Amino acid sequence: MTLQQIIAAIAAFFVVIVIGNFLQRRDAKFQQGLRKRLGGPGGGSTPLLDDRVARLIPDASRRRYSAAGIDAPLAQALAFLGAMVVTLVGAGIGTWLAIIVGLEAIGVSAFALIGAVIGWAALENWLRWRIGERHAAMIAEFPVMLDLLQISLEGGLGLVSAWSVVTTHVQGASTALADEMRRVEIELQFGGGWRSALAAATERTGIRDFLLLGSLLEQSERFGTELSKSIRIHADGLRYEDLQTLEERAHRSSVKMLLPLGVMLLPATLLLLAGPLIFMLLDTLSGVSAD
Repeated sequence: MTLQQIIAAIAAFFVVIVIGNFLQRRDAKFQQGLRKRLGGPGGGSTPLLDDRVARLIPDASRRRYSAAGIDAPLAQALAFLGAMVVTLVGAGIGTWLAIIVGLEAIGVSAFALIGAVIGWAALENWLRWRIGERHAAMIAEFPVMLDLLQISLEGGLGLVSAWSVVTTHVQGASTALADEMRRVEIELQFGGGWRSALAAATERTGIRDFLLLGSLLEQSERFGTELSKSIRIHADGLRYEDLQTLEERAHRSSVKMLLPLGVMLLPATLLLLAGPLIFMLLDTLSGVSAD
């Protein structure tokens, strides 16, 4: 692979990333025009196109993209294509370096494999970071969302109306949580139940709190218990779990600090204690040898 080909591959990768970010912004006019071209004169939803695009991506990758906030099938396809391009670019750079060094075929293959692994690992780490950031943001705002839901219910709103109002207010604090709440609201409008809609949110995000909330809402509707009180108790329980998690992390941090402290302080301590003794011993031995 020549240098020009590597530059062209890198340029193609950046083009894919730009297009993916553009689609991820969900520009309404752009998506409407795109669906008119791909879906026929109706210009409505294109489930057939979405299904065809979804089949091109492995299920595990689609779930991870959804957890990272990449939900549109076209955006997922572009992200998957971008991952392959980055892997190929890494392999191309490794091959180019091996050729410059003057390695044989085995060395060129090894460098290409190493470059591909580095490119894949870089994207994998970025995806994990994005999933972790989104996950942490939703967990941090979940008890606040429950408090707002409780206040709305005590103010006389119905559960669906309160959910819609809270979704609007949560948008400013956590876009990820607001997006998931909006998807739950859409599933409810299409006839789904609270348990199934929130279970789907748990499957998309990996956050178990959605599933627990779905069970709570279903039990409250079934047995007629006071919903606002149940939500307040659930929010207090989540805060207590968060506090326990923070305390556990603090205890783990103190244990993890022992190894670096031991590695860094032990040589200095030994030098401080044994250094004078060694110098005194050397002086004594030099005096004995002189005598």
